[in-house]
Amino acid sequence: MLNICIISSTLFAIFALLLEKNVFNPITIFCGLWAIIVFLSSLNLYTLNIASDETYSWILTGVISFTIGYCVYKVGKTTFKIKDSSNLNLIQMKQKNKKIRYHLLYSLSILCIIYIFYSMIKLGISVTSIVAGLQAVGDTVSRQNGVDSSGLINAISFLIINPLFLSLTVFEAIDYWFGNRDKKLLFFIIVMTVGRIFISGGRQALIQFTVVMVICASFTINESKTKHIFSITKKSLINKLGRILVLAIGIGVFLLLTMSKTTAVLKTIYLDFAMQPVMLQTWTGQLGSQHAYGFASLFGFVHPFIYIGKNLLQLFSNMPIFFSDIYSNIQNTFLDWVSIGTNLQANAYTSIFWYLYYDGRIYGIILGMFLLGYLSAKLYIKAMLTRNVKAIANYLIIALTLIYSFTDMEFYKASFILGWLYLNLLLLRTERSMEWGPQRKQ
Repeated sequence: MLNICIISSTLFAIFALLLEKNVFNPITIFCGLWAIIVFLSSLNLYTLNIASDETYSWILTGVISFTIGYCVYKVGKTTFKIKDSSNLNLIQMKQKNKKIRYHLLYSLSILCIIYIFYSMIKLGISVTSIVAGLQAVGDTVSRQNGVDSSGLINAISFLIINPLFLSLTVFEAIDYWFGNRDKKLLFFIIVMTVGRIFISGGRQALIQFTVVMVICASFTINESKTKHIFSITKKSLINKLGRILVLAIGIGVFLLLTMSKTTAVLKTIYLDFAMQPVMLQTWTGQLGSQHAYGFASLFGFVHPFIYIGKNLLQLFSNMPIFFSDIYSNIQNTFLDWVSIGTNLQANAYTSIFWYLYYDGRIYGIILGMFLLGYLSAKLYIKAMLTRNVKAIANYLIIALTLIYSFTDMEFYKASFILGWLYLNLLLLRTERSMEWGPQRKQ
């Protein structure tokens, strides 16, 4: 089963790459990632436990279901023609009706940065702990996890700040490649990203920023709609070099951050991308007969309403028991460390498949991955055909979901769902002001 999973995932990824002529298409991203994960897990290095064939069958089922969902939408999309020729011309896509509201973006970015400084002070994160490395910062954050913020600060963080981290990061990628490359906004987003690393002790902020910048850049290639012929121009060459530079810097900083967390860098990176089958097997065994019926995967859609009802409107004193159990089970995967090998312990990294399994066992994986594949195809094809910045931004969100499938289901996070919503609200008044390609302010 393990070999079948590796071969199938690899073939799907290669086939999609040949078909789409874009390495950042959903199937190549998702299937390629899981081909690597299953292969690395099969090596069982550093005494990593061996997962069962049943566990690998769940992963294979999810990969196949995702691919089928993608193909169903693509085949069903019989009209691939661009209705308006103006959409086809990547150079003439200027729409002047509305302006980018940079002052609003500045204000939101500054609000996030102020919150970061507040959090650093509250958590007691100093220059000394930062210099000592991410592990020291992570230890500080862990010690302070039980310290409650005031109701107002906590509400602002939950409903506004954390979602804006995602929205502003994606918006910066859009502005950098299709907007004015506003220097102030770029500065604020870089400061915000670095600050997020400091207050979390993790690498997610950097990965998020690097991923959206690189994938967004891939849409700037001047590409024929029907033949996928690359135009070797000075502009396309600069864009390619820009993508390579962003990716190289991102990888370099990622390695430095990893080194700051541990001295066993290779071991840490290996386990980060190999432990998922073992973690999936371990945590599915903890579920017993519990079913979430879709709410584990989609908890981020209901959590804001529960939070507002409980903490702001005080309609009820405790979270409803059904949702409370789901929330507790999810949090346990992050808080509790389990054995994954001889003298090896880990938390999190249960992957997207655990959430779907929790929802409906194998049927949850089949249905959930099919729908995700269908949605991914819809957003990717729309972005490729229309080259509309809002469509591209929405695809960046789904691409993050696919990439982070090795850790969890992004849709369970209220911050992710609200961030997606805020991003679209910001783009409502800005998408018509952007051209295809950066335009300098006059």
